[in-house]
Amino acid sequence: MLPRSSALLVCVPLLFTAPLRDPWEAADAPSADAPGASLPLDQRAQGASARSAGSAAGVEEAELERIVRHLEGGRWKKAEKAAAQAADEAARTLWARAEAASLLAELALYRAVAEINLGREREAIWHWQTSLGLWPAIAERPLEGWGEAARLAQHPLRRAGEMPPGISPVDDLDLLRLEPAELDYGDGPTVDNPTAARRGPHGEIRVEMVVDRDGMLGSPRVLSEAAHPVLVYAMLDWLGELPPAEPARLDGEPVDALLTVAIDFDASWSKGGLFLVPEDGR
Repeated sequence: MLPRSSALLVCVPLLFTAPLRDPWEAADAPSADAPGASLPLDQRAQGASARSAGSAAGVEEAELERIVRHLEGGRWKKAEKAAAQAADEAARTLWARAEAASLLAELALYRAVAEINLGREREAIWHWQTSLGLWPAIAERPLEGWGEAARLAQHPLRRAGEMPPGISPVDDLDLLRLEPAELDYGDGPTVDNPTAARRGPHGEIRVEMVVDRDGMLGSPRVLSEAAHPVLVYAMLDWLGELPPAEPARLDGEPVDALLTVAIDFDASWSKGGLFLVPEDGR
């Protein structure tokens, strides 16, 4: 029987006075002038960065080009499906930090472009912000000419501890009366590893997000510094698929609030997978 995951769910008080450091300010994070960082979307898939990362991950260059051709032809459903499958394959096989960050960010961006054109705005914004969290330089990429994709730029990453524009935080004086949001996280995310590696990426990943008064999750922000991109992608992809949460309540009325989820990815291997190991008392 596979070990069950555990998560620590905390409704975060809005009392931060300084932004937390971006997780990709680490030394091995891709920079804005990394190979392919300023190329338009169609050229990026053929750039050296995407090629080398894709090849190392078992994602063929031809597959990246195929996704781009789907986007160029307005075949949004095929593009989204192919990008999701390629990201899953990369997450299973690519452990080099910088390569994983650039490739998974590319593929999350492709998913966002397809989804915004399919009218799935919430999912599109989630994958766009996943891409930004993995590789902040991707915000500089031009998105014009890809249908509705340019609208993604209206949703930058927010600062940690802050609400997105247009959403008012709960007043500090009301925080003590705030009932935290509750999330049904199920068994948690898993990261498969079909190779013979004995230990893979591991550690705690903390993600802060907004739970609106309807229980919808949005505006994910990774709080863990220097977190491995494979684990970041796995956690954000899992969170993005969860059902609506029970919203936070103030005096019995639902309100918008921040929620932090912490997952400990243990380097334990079972049936070729990296699974979460439960902690006593959670």
